[in-house]
Amino acid sequence: MSEIKKLLEKVNTRQSEYKSTHPDISDSINVFDILGISHKEVIMCRMLGDLIGNKARHPKAERYLELFLSMVLKCKDLPEGFASKAVVTNEYIIPGTDRRIDLAVYTENYFIPIEVKIYAEDKESQCYDYFHYSESRNKDFGRKTLLYYLTLYGKSPSNESLSKKFGNKTLSLKSENYAAISWKDAIVLWLDAVLNEAEDKEEKALIRQYWEVIKEMTGISEEAKSDEIVKLLTADEETFKTAALIGKYIEAAKSHNAEVFLLEMNKAMKVVAKKFNLESRGKIYPDIDFKFKEAHYLIYDVMKLNKSTNKYSYVEPEPNKRLCFFIEIYCRLDVGFAFYDTKTNLFEKNSLNYKNCAEEYLLTEKAIHTYDNEYIIWDYLCEKDAAPNFSEPNGLAAQLTEADKRDEFISKYINEIRNFLENALNKDKLGIKTE
Repeated sequence: MSEIKKLLEKVNTRQSEYKSTHPDISDSINVFDILGISHKEVIMCRMLGDLIGNKARHPKAERYLELFLSMVLKCKDLPEGFASKAVVTNEYIIPGTDRRIDLAVYTENYFIPIEVKIYAEDKESQCYDYFHYSESRNKDFGRKTLLYYLTLYGKSPSNESLSKKFGNKTLSLKSENYAAISWKDAIVLWLDAVLNEAEDKEEKALIRQYWEVIKEMTGISEEAKSDEIVKLLTADEETFKTAALIGKYIEAAKSHNAEVFLLEMNKAMKVVAKKFNLESRGKIYPDIDFKFKEAHYLIYDVMKLNKSTNKYSYVEPEPNKRLCFFIEIYCRLDVGFAFYDTKTNLFEKNSLNYKNCAEEYLLTEKAIHTYDNEYIIWDYLCEKDAAPNFSEPNGLAAQLTEADKRDEFISKYINEIRNFLENALNKDKLGIKTE
């Protein structure tokens, strides 16, 4: 065991050395992370548009736009003085429609559309409509239209987005009608150049944080760090054997950490469950909604009290299909209600029958999120960056291996769960006793 401890100490030391030898990786608070906007494409796109279009806030915006046009969009044969005359608009509304192009760069005689994706899915005919609107703007000036599609890693638009139905006929864009570009390569390299051009200290600090978030979002920072760690782990035979031994048990350790957390959460839930007529199933359930193979759940059956007999029964719109309350841990901490099949141990897809039952026993009109495929009502107890991620352990998940920190975290969110239940359950229909 001493070899394992020594190796872990070496890895920790190498991580510290990596940070000290890479001053471009900031230790300061990142405004994009702290505001929880680093993965929200509308806001990340607005920052991009602001850098290249807001000359009042960024005195060198025109130069940034010139670099953007040449380095990211690879534009050639632009109209003379295009960058100095161009207007940059976020969420450009196509007249007469509800379509919004994420980013548009244009003058009187040339229109460049840019569709931005981080995690959102394509919408039907989205790229088709954007391209043809842009083409209508450019055709009178004899210029070729190209739709730019910006994603994390430069993937192409979906067929659903590229095509459109006209009666029995379907038309689609061709590959020469669009160009796939990436945050990972094109935007990061462009921001390198922008940082070299920026002169204002505060502006440079903000751009650097934007650059850092994109590198983290696309895995560039982790790739460089992992190279350092891999070299350490393969330095010699004994080190490699020790690393392999750790690797053999790491998945079990991550799962154990999540299970201990949920078991302690289940203990803390006893008083809350009793108050709200919830009966614990007494075990942890993995992957019961087909989405997240590393998710863990606590399940509680919702009970209703027959006041005349003073007996409890399950809420079942169909045999073996029970209304349940769940606590889910994946990369966030979620709670909600769903219908659960007691034979298959899986959540049920929502149906009209379930919907009617839910509306009888739950106050769905007060819910933040409703009828989400399997879940009827659900909500985040805490956002992604404030939740423990047990599958890819973040700092909080590591902290929760310590009992005092785990107890503090659970105590905080038990109160959040109590508030959620207070607003979601129809107490009168379920016979919940009010204090």
